[in-house]
Order: sequence, then C-alpha cells, then structure tokens
Amino acid sequence: MGIDKLIDKFVNEYNKIAPFAKKEEVQLFLLNMKELIVKNKDKTIEEIIDLMLEENIKEIDDIRNKYGIPGYTIGMKVGNIKIKLYGGYLNYLGDEMDENALFDIASMTKFYTQVICYNLMKDGYFKYHDKITDLDNRFIN
Repeated sequence: MGIDKLIDKFVNEYNKIAPFAKKEEVQLFLLNMKELIVKNKDKTIEEIIDLMLEENIKEIDDIRNKYGIPGYTIGMKVGNIKIKLYGGYLNYLGDEMDENALFDIASMTKFYTQVICYNLMKDGYFKYHDKITDLDNRFIN
C-alpha cells in the first residue's frame, strides 16, 4: 500500500475515534510529516521529532512572551518516545526555569473534572449528593 493510501486509511480510522478533528486538518498534518520525513531521510526519529517540535516551541515562546507567562512545561508520550518541553523563566526576575520546575495547575483542571463527573453520574456510577468516602475509602478526611 502506498504512503498516500496509508495516510487516507489512517485519517478515516482516526476520524471514527476523534470526530472533533477535521479530516482535512489531519490529512494536512500527515502530509507535512511525510514531507519532513522525506526531506530528512538521513536523520534519526528523535531528530525528526525535534524538527517537528521546533515550530511548536517557537509558537509557545511567542505566546509566553506576548502574555508574560513566566514559563511552561509540556509532556507527552508517543509510542515509546517520551517528550518533555520546558522553557522560559520561573519568575519575572528572569531566573531560568529548571526542567523539573513545578507549577500550580490552578483552575485549569476544574472543567475537565466537571465533564468527567457529569459523564460518570450520567452512567450511574454515583449521584450528586454521594459522599467521596462512600465512593473511595482512601479519602477518609
């Protein structure tokens, strides 16, 4: 099977499990990756991933500089390849950020927790007035 047919098959399968991703956007992304790989046949997979991330790192840095965000850390795992990006500063004094820097996650996770809880309640796992200790006795306090 040719690479273009393989890409088409992947896009169609991916769209079944991730319908929020527009088919055209996934195709464009994969075609860009194909082009990057073809242009860099002599590079290792790690070097190709670094090339793929360069543009994203620049975009993240632009956002950080534009809005005064002191730093960022992003992690992901693709297959057996782990990627961790970090950059920026710990504070507004210009102290460099260490790759193991910790950040408060603040209110970012509340929305996701609400969606997960809503779906679990809808599926009957628990009700709104249930006590956490009745659901998981590790939370005795």
